Amino acid sequence: MGKAIRGLVATMILLFSFQLAAFADTQTKLRLGNDLLLENYSYLIDGKKVGLITNQTGVNSEGKRTIDMLHQYPSAELVAIYAPEHGIDGVAKAGEYVESYVDPTLKLPIYSLYGKTRMPTPDMLKGIDVLLFDIQDIGARSYTYISTLNYCMIAAQKQGIPLVVLDRPNPLGGEIVDGPVLEEPYKTFVGVDILPMAHGMTVGEMAQYFNRNINSDLIVVPMEGYSRKMLFQDTGLPWIPTSPNIPDLKSVMGYMATGLGEGTGIVQRDKFTWIGGKGIDSKRYADLMNHAGLPGVRFIPENKANQGGVRLEVTDPYTFNPAKSGIYALTYAWQLTRFQVPVSGKTVVMFDKIMGTNKIGQYLKQGLSPQQIEANYALELERFKEERKKYLIYESEGSSVPAIQKKVLEGGIVSNKKSYVPIEALLGQFGYTVQHDDSTRRITATKTGKHVIFDANLTPMLVWVNDVPIPSTIDPFMKDGVAYMPANFITWLEKSHQQTVGNVVRITTADLEVEVLLPPPPTPKPQPPALPKPTKPIAGKVAYLTFDDGPSNLTGPILDILKAHQVKATFFVIGKNIKGHEKIMKRAIAEGHVVAGHTFTHDYNKIYRNVEAFFKDLEEGNKEIERVTGMKPTIFRFPGGSNNGVSKLAQDPQLYGKDQTIMKDIVKESGKSGYTYFDWNVSLADASPTGYTAESALQRVKEGAKGKKEIVVLAHDTAPKKNTVKALPDIIQHLKEEGFSFKTLEAGVEGFKFLK
Repeated sequence: MGKAIRGLVATMILLFSFQLAAFADTQTKLRLGNDLLLENYSYLIDGKKVGLITNQTGVNSEGKRTIDMLHQYPSAELVAIYAPEHGIDGVAKAGEYVESYVDPTLKLPIYSLYGKTRMPTPDMLKGIDVLLFDIQDIGARSYTYISTLNYCMIAAQKQGIPLVVLDRPNPLGGEIVDGPVLEEPYKTFVGVDILPMAHGMTVGEMAQYFNRNINSDLIVVPMEGYSRKMLFQDTGLPWIPTSPNIPDLKSVMGYMATGLGEGTGIVQRDKFTWIGGKGIDSKRYADLMNHAGLPGVRFIPENKANQGGVRLEVTDPYTFNPAKSGIYALTYAWQLTRFQVPVSGKTVVMFDKIMGTNKIGQYLKQGLSPQQIEANYALELERFKEERKKYLIYESEGSSVPAIQKKVLEGGIVSNKKSYVPIEALLGQFGYTVQHDDSTRRITATKTGKHVIFDANLTPMLVWVNDVPIPSTIDPFMKDGVAYMPANFITWLEKSHQQTVGNVVRITTADLEVEVLLPPPPTPKPQPPALPKPTKPIAGKVAYLTFDDGPSNLTGPILDILKAHQVKATFFVIGKNIKGHEKIMKRAIAEGHVVAGHTFTHDYNKIYRNVEAFFKDLEEGNKEIERVTGMKPTIFRFPGGSNNGVSKLAQDPQLYGKDQTIMKDIVKESGKSGYTYFDWNVSLADASPTGYTAESALQRVKEGAKGKKEIVVLAHDTAPKKNTVKALPDIIQHLKEEGFSFKTLEAGVEGFKFLK
């Protein structure tokens, strides 16, 4: 395997070897995300420098490490590896500090995310084009691998790097969701988000749940053949120890059932298969647990030295509820011993961190029964279950298997050794309503829950799925009036399986098999059509495109569009948003755009308090721009514009009365300080509190530009403004057709000021 293992004892080497050997004798029932990556989703990494977040569990269904798969893959370059708690080999003890090092065989850095930092630093991510995550989780909130996923998503978002999760099963299945729900003040590395103890999600689903707050460029490569009812033993895969104390599925089952007593004296033993403590009568404890109506488990009394306790014997893993059993075990232990409950003060005690709240400790001291404790967190648990539904990928197995329909399509082609299929014909087979508008050069495909747009105005085509721009590496194109996409793109859209045998591309879902016929000899590489030829600019008609409030993860796609249309723009950036987006800012300057000031905080209450406060904040933002680009701006835009109404609410009442406004003084001072500010005379209205669409943004520009010779167009490039990105190609094309040329703002440009 060529695996670099540091400090690994001989017994662990043998154990891991036996686990890998088991793959050869096991007939797997599902395909993992890493099984499908190179087969169906290689476009996500082709031509890119890849960083991999993984450990010893990152192997495919044939037992091959994802590290080795990527290292041997010729079309991408694995340049860095990131390891979670327990290290790359999974042998470090819980909580043990792990150092970073260079793998002597692969000559690659192995960055520890459980050492000096738990979040990848900008230096660790330098040069990375895409991050992959491939680690097996155990389905418990306090197990830190999902915390590492969360932290990596945050770091990737800050650096503008896409993150791809190679999905894996939840070993406890996807249906048991139980335990107290974490509260906001108790977020830590052992409880990174608002989750119950048992969340019932795969790592891919968990990533989608995390992303509701992070807004990273996230892609999940889903499994094939997985359903919510499946436990790990149903997958046909051998279990690889995830950490020293989780060597097998017994430990996975017992983790939450026995491991909740941190700091109480109630402890787990034998790799989470026994729970007990001093002063416990083992027989009484077993009687209480066995008569509590807990499904799928039997508790056997067993003493250990001076401690009494019970051993778990899971009799039905499908009904066994680890989180519920853990709450009952802890509550009955308190009834038998009256152990001292840890209490948080200035710092949060580990007991409350594990529970995600201080309420469980309070309930124990109040002498509540386990049933009463359950009832107290039931409402929050139901709220979480409802929220969770939005992020699930997989369904439960049905009671019957529908017959598979088979279809045959002609018209596939081969380009650059890749198979391409006709977009309209193939999506039609998968139940999409497809429309091709020759006037806009757009193809739209719609079905329940999905809306896909292919924009042929650019090369390569821009693609949106549910208003989210998809990476340009998908590379669809037009040839002889027919639009084509890579055959493997449909596997992502429809969670299907695709393989090419001879001159046939076979795409299969649970109830449909489509064969696309390719020509026997490969066709020459098609030449995508050039952009539509713009109307010749009319002398004196100038458009200044401006984008406020960035940079964000949408600034890159905007730069892509501007480059494709050979248009320059002005970006009024917020200083605090620059960190993590330095590469984007440098790219904007290198491609001829202007980066200008928009204050550091954009905090109305702070910047419009008085004149001094405004320029202090503006200067701070400009220094941040200068730090990254080497150029200090001399132009800026007021947050809210120079005629904003919010400044009256924020201005110091001791300096300004009801009929006075601070804005006149700031405008006057800006001239004295050598600054020029700009407002606008056309707006996309993409900051409207009532919302907007790509169509409404385009219409606003059409109406606003009518009859004008010079326009300054206000748009925003913050993360939520996906419709702005969607509308931008049409906006540029319309303005070109109206005879506008495009320029950037500079100090010598006259006008475009609400206040003089």
